[in-house]
Parts: sequence; C-alpha cells; structure tokens
Amino acid sequence: MQQNEVSELMDVIRTSNDIDASALNGKRGSIDEVDRFGRTALFYAVGYGKELIVRTLVNAGADPYRKDLYGVSPWSLAHHLRRRKRVIEALSRTSTVIITPH
Repeated sequence: MQQNEVSELMDVIRTSNDIDASALNGKRGSIDEVDRFGRTALFYAVGYGKELIVRTLVNAGADPYRKDLYGVSPWSLAHHLRRRKRVIEALSRTSTVIITPH
C-alpha cells in the first residue's frame, strides 16, 4: 500500500452498505494496516458510522483504543462525533475493557 492510498479493506468500508458486513470477507489488508495518518479500518468504520462493520472489526480483534498520528482513537472519534451513538454502543458491547478518555 502506497503512503497516500487506503487498503482494499478500508475502501470497502467507505463504499459498502453497513448492512452487508460480509463485504469485508476476502478483502486484502490486515485490520491493523494503517493509512498515511495512522488510521486503521476501524477508524473508517467509526467515521462513516457503520455500526455492523464496527462490531465485526472489533470482534475480529481491531483495537478501539489504538491512536492515529494525531493521538485520536476510534473510541474517542466515536465520542467526538456524538451523532454516532449506535457506533459507540457497538464499541462498548464488543469491548471487554472500557476506558473513557478524559
């Protein structure tokens, strides 16, 4: 993956319907792969408000507390974008440890 590109997995998240989380199956790219800003696929799912994909990624081992180059995590992004209440709930239900950033 080139520095200015996103992985195939990230691109599918941006363009797929949230209802079809199965669209992630078989896509190349690790859930831990990062873009040029240090953001993983989970950042994209949170940013686009795709609750089912968030749940799928976290259940597959994506870290909701991993920070990007700016010190932002998917968890803090979800809280910052308050309109994403269902995404926050998805992160909360699938995470075993909840750490609320101050």
